Amino acid sequence: MTNRSTLGGGTLLALALLLIGLTVLFDHALRGWRVDLTANHLYTTAPGTDRILKGLKEPVNLYFFYSEKPATQMPDIATYGVRVREFLEEIVARSGGKVQLHVIDPQPFSEDEDRAAELGVRGRQLDSAGTQLYFGLAGTNSIDGKQAIEFFDPKKEEFLEYDVVKLIYQLATPKKPVVGWLTTLPMASGFDPQTGQQREPWAIYSQAQQLFEVRAVEPSAAKIDPEISLLVIVHPKNLSPAMQFAIDQFALKGGHVAMFVDPLAEADQSGADPQNPMAAMQADKSSQPGPLLSAWGVQFNPKQVVADRAMRCRCPRARARARYCIWGSSSG
Repeated sequence: MTNRSTLGGGTLLALALLLIGLTVLFDHALRGWRVDLTANHLYTTAPGTDRILKGLKEPVNLYFFYSEKPATQMPDIATYGVRVREFLEEIVARSGGKVQLHVIDPQPFSEDEDRAAELGVRGRQLDSAGTQLYFGLAGTNSIDGKQAIEFFDPKKEEFLEYDVVKLIYQLATPKKPVVGWLTTLPMASGFDPQTGQQREPWAIYSQAQQLFEVRAVEPSAAKIDPEISLLVIVHPKNLSPAMQFAIDQFALKGGHVAMFVDPLAEADQSGADPQNPMAAMQADKSSQPGPLLSAWGVQFNPKQVVADRAMRCRCPRARARARYCIWGSSSG
């Protein structure tokens, strides 16, 4: 009986030592391994995110301002707060030490609250007593640059990764790449002669301005600025022969070109005449890039369309019997 007890104790001791040894071994061998077992892969970052994080040359400091106690009064905020914090920790883990995270719970009338306001994070009032809820992110770089997400909206959870990584990218790239923007569509802000009011820029144009230095390129110009690294061409029409040659030479020399053509661009205001609505309806609204596409070996058939067969059409402009959404490249 005594021998059996001694053997049992020795076996347990051996198993304990084995467990400790395996724990230490796995801690070294599997360090950095992270498995995402969530249903929607909430903690799996996009390849572009990993490239940005691996390309960081200078440290980036993130300040997550989160009022934990007031957040408990709002279940959706409390749940999303956990999600945001865990995602930020995932970003830190993937950054190789380049991203540092500071979690701050600003108390009323404190230096932390002043710091949040200084960095661009704003609190939201929860009640008549003036209770403030802080739920935002600020970032700084080594040259005193700063960016901020004023408040995380749970309704925009699907954009969480994009918003956070964009903030990091802006801090890591203080000198924005130069993008040339050639278009015959009213994508930038300006005066709209049809409404007699200032028009807002298209969303994609606004986003591009946040990430790049956007320089307008006129279709009638004869050259492309040598500082331009990417040329975006949207619905090209009436390109001068000199500009067609410049675009071709830009591409041949290694410049990047993103061209969007459309056989029927609804946003094309060519021929618009308030006194003659029929003129606009009869105007040619097709892209005309000239011989560029054929010279590059690209075929474009204006009679073909692309549709998502898995997506039922919910577009209010669609016909009543339409089953699927069909979009042109520059029709909005």
